[in-house]
Amino acid sequence: MAKNMQVNARLKALEKAACCDTAGGSAEGAWLLAGNEGTDGGTADFFGTTDNVDVVFKRNDTAKITISNTLVTIDSGLKIVDGSEGDNKHLVSDTDGVATWQYAVKPNVRTFTTTQNYTPTTGTNYIKIQAVGAGGGSGAISSTSQKFSMAGGGGAYVEGFMDIGDIAAPLAITIGAAGAAGTAAGNGGHGGTTTVVDSATTTLISCQGGRRGDGELTATSVGGLGGNTFTVNALVEEVTRRIGEPGGVGSTTIRSGADGGSTLLGYGGKGESATNSVAPTGYGAGGHGVYGNATASVGIAGTAGVVIITEYFN
Repeated sequence: MAKNMQVNARLKALEKAACCDTAGGSAEGAWLLAGNEGTDGGTADFFGTTDNVDVVFKRNDTAKITISNTLVTIDSGLKIVDGSEGDNKHLVSDTDGVATWQYAVKPNVRTFTTTQNYTPTTGTNYIKIQAVGAGGGSGAISSTSQKFSMAGGGGAYVEGFMDIGDIAAPLAITIGAAGAAGTAAGNGGHGGTTTVVDSATTTLISCQGGRRGDGELTATSVGGLGGNTFTVNALVEEVTRRIGEPGGVGSTTIRSGADGGSTLLGYGGKGESATNSVAPTGYGAGGHGVYGNATASVGIAGTAGVVIITEYFN
């Protein structure tokens, strides 16, 4: 019995010796493969180093997790930088796989009011495109008698989303020109078509402008039609397609010109009377009709089209 006790004591001593560090540290603080007891959860209990060297975890003698002074590298892939995590933050990785805690990136809105090319901002994942054709202009009247002119119609409107991976950039954006104001008792001008075409000359979106308003009328008549011709490519995940609003109805009875057609992005002009009217505002709106009592008046131009691109990064 005494001999067995001596053998067991010797085995325990060897186990403790195996757990000691190479510098001869005590085995009392060693982490054992079978687990540990007596830990108190305080700063004294930790697995790691007390000097400025990396901690490496291996599998099959290959490093899988490396903890350095600034990074945690997992299988030479995901790298998490020491950062300030918080509510509504998420990890964003760069091209080297280094991730940082960041708030969601605010969408970037780019408004195109002139014909030009669009190149996506670096990091864009998908975009929303809003496009509207230009508004039609109203006609003019002479000074011969009580007459009025037709109002212009609003431009067609399209809204949709595209995955940035489907885009052959840059995109060529053509903004529809405003329908001209009629002169010398003549008709107004049609609003121009707004288009978005990729670098492979594929038309992604096309929105017709509002139709013109005629001049020199005495009988009640509806104004120019709203733009109603569209092209929407299958690459565009369409959300909204809307025909432009037609111009309103003028009247010699109440001595009023008609209101111009509106769009989702613009308001048609208000043709209340020769001396009390409001010009069209925003994008793709029609010019209001004019009214005159023995007074010549030129028409009212519509407003130009627009393309608004909202870039999303996550």
